[in-house]
Amino acid sequence: MPPKSKQQQKSGAAAAAAAAAAAAAEKAAAEKAAAEEQRTPRPPAWTFAGNQHCEDATVDQAAKSFKGTGNFWADFAGLCELCGIAAHSGIAAAPAPVADGNEERVSSLLVARSTLLDMASMRIVRYTLPTAHHLQVVRFSDCRLDADQLALLRAGLSDPGCTITTLQIEWNPIEVPIDATALQAAIAAGSLDQLDALEHQRVRQQNVQHLHGFRELLDEAGGPDGFKSAIQRLTALFEPNYVATAPMAPLDMESWTRAMQAFLNMPNEEAELLFRILESPNFGKWNFVNLAELQEVLEELEPLSVEDEVRDPAGMAFGCFIDSTSTLELVSFRSCDIGWVETQAIARSLASSQHLRALNLWGNRVCDRGARALAEALESYFGLHYLGLGRNLVTHAGLARFADVLGATRIGAKEQADALIKLIKDQQKERDKKAKSAPGVKKDARGRERYAAEFFHIDTCEEKQEADTGQTYWIHTRNTSLKTLVLEGNPVTDATEVMRLRPGGVGDLVLRGCPCTEELRQLYAKEKDAAAAAAAAAAEANEAGSQDASSAESHQTQLGLDGWNIILN
Repeated sequence: MPPKSKQQQKSGAAAAAAAAAAAAAEKAAAEKAAAEEQRTPRPPAWTFAGNQHCEDATVDQAAKSFKGTGNFWADFAGLCELCGIAAHSGIAAAPAPVADGNEERVSSLLVARSTLLDMASMRIVRYTLPTAHHLQVVRFSDCRLDADQLALLRAGLSDPGCTITTLQIEWNPIEVPIDATALQAAIAAGSLDQLDALEHQRVRQQNVQHLHGFRELLDEAGGPDGFKSAIQRLTALFEPNYVATAPMAPLDMESWTRAMQAFLNMPNEEAELLFRILESPNFGKWNFVNLAELQEVLEELEPLSVEDEVRDPAGMAFGCFIDSTSTLELVSFRSCDIGWVETQAIARSLASSQHLRALNLWGNRVCDRGARALAEALESYFGLHYLGLGRNLVTHAGLARFADVLGATRIGAKEQADALIKLIKDQQKERDKKAKSAPGVKKDARGRERYAAEFFHIDTCEEKQEADTGQTYWIHTRNTSLKTLVLEGNPVTDATEVMRLRPGGVGDLVLRGCPCTEELRQLYAKEKDAAAAAAAAAAEANEAGSQDASSAESHQTQLGLDGWNIILN
């Protein structure tokens, strides 16, 4: 290889010097960045107890001066930083923007799943929701929110311009709270024994609430003689050959859950919970479960007062989301361990609702008493289109109560019809007076018109006559707003009663997975055959000029409705 010229040597030396200078500059920049990173503190990582140092007043005061951007996730992180608390990782992470044509927009869905939330985080949520006008749906699934946290969420949805229309609180049973005054006293005294006693008291109250619900079910199953009659019938399921001694025989969980499923169509998880309650130290006096102990425990339960029912913490926490001040339109409390006490509180709020279109209570413990409360609410509120009660404990008796207030019914007594017609005329006069003060169309912050229920509902009472006999009767039409009633997976056993109630209904009645489903299919087949035979007979009568053709008119046609469309599949 020939030796390099002086010019080549100079060029190589210059290139090496430039490379060394670039490397030195890169190293210096890296060292500067590392030093800057060390000087800038990283945001704290969230832990459940990590924000306990933050007082409620601190967040309240900071929220007054906080200038948000309108983006929920940016504002949540910003307000957390201002308050000096760690942002909850399950809420602070913003979802990817949503494609909207050629543009991208901020997600309209806020979701938190399978995570515990602290009070400080929920208080931040309370102050960032009102200005997040891009949000339309809020969902907390399996987050174990307590009554106080739900109250903060409700406060965040109270702004008149709120754009959120859908709320889903799912797999979120609310436990009975510990007495706040006694808790503070125990903490101040530093007494672990007092704290332990308070927790035992809370657990017992929770268990008593479950037992009240169980007694209500047995009362309904036992008929006029109540739960004692039901327990006697249970005896035959456990020991059909030894009825006299069966109440004393110890029961195992497997046979218990099997009997509860057969007798009450109770889900296994609910039956297992009741068994564990009965064998617990609070109630298990004999160190095992038997029917004699069950009857003794239920007899000793103190009845709940009206005040206890009205002021139930869980019922109030759920009910406030659908009351007269709520702007929510679709609400779901799925699998939240809602029993008849909580259902009554929800029903009281439903009766005064203004904007609710759909209510889903799937997978709870709503029994016939709860169904009656919801039905009573539908006598006052005429805006609900969908009521989901799948996988609850409603029987044909609860369905009959809904039939009393929905759709139409036939009146045969003139005195009853005259009294109803007079009431309707009085209501029409009252509506005419209030028409001038009817609320106008309400809109949210984005200009969307809110759904609103009928301003002033008035029933109708139409006089008709039997085509074949000339007998006069009246059709009383009531709430026809509810288009879907879901009772799938409930212990509805009486198919004949369902078919009797069907003609007066409106919309869809979902009964898939009920004990009466197969029998209903058979009754439908017979009805179809009978209808075909009647149509053929009517055709023959028409050809013969007979006057009896009109007698084929069905009860369903007389009511002027299509009747419930019963969905079995």
